[in-house]
Amino acid sequence: MSDMVLLTDSLSRESSARKAGEKRLEEVAAELYETSAALQYRTQIVAEKSATLRQANEDLEQLRLRLMHSEKMAKVGLLVPDIAEEIANPLSFIIDNLNSLDTYFEHISELLEQKNTAIYSPQHPGLLRTPAVRKITKFKKQINFNFIKKDINSLLVILWKGSVGCKNWLKI
Repeated sequence: MSDMVLLTDSLSRESSARKAGEKRLEEVAAELYETSAALQYRTQIVAEKSATLRQANEDLEQLRLRLMHSEKMAKVGLLVPDIAEEIANPLSFIIDNLNSLDTYFEHISELLEQKNTAIYSPQHPGLLRTPAVRKITKFKKQINFNFIKKDINSLLVILWKGSVGCKNWLKI
């Protein structure tokens, strides 16, 4: 019987140890579950804060890009008057010289008309037969002088209007 008592005693101790182990295992499992739940909660908080931080970062980047664009536009705004002035000066020069050129062209046209009147005058019919006058007449036809005369006038008007239009556009 003593073996039986020893065996019972041994089984009893093992049963108690097993129950204590199971109890401890349940306690550790409960602690682990609580720790896991707390970890999941904190992970969720970190993820939310991370998403908020990412959004703030994106907003900050957008703000930085808008600020850079604004700075560039401000610099362009500072350059525009200088550029306009640099364009206006040559335009004023062109306009002034176009006016002078127009006056010169009117004088030359008048001189040519007076020359034609003198050469083709019925009072001097022999002038038309001279080699110099025939050469002039041939050259006038060759270069299409009447067209050139009209075209120069048109070009002067177009250039003057374009230059004045540009100057007005620059508002100087």
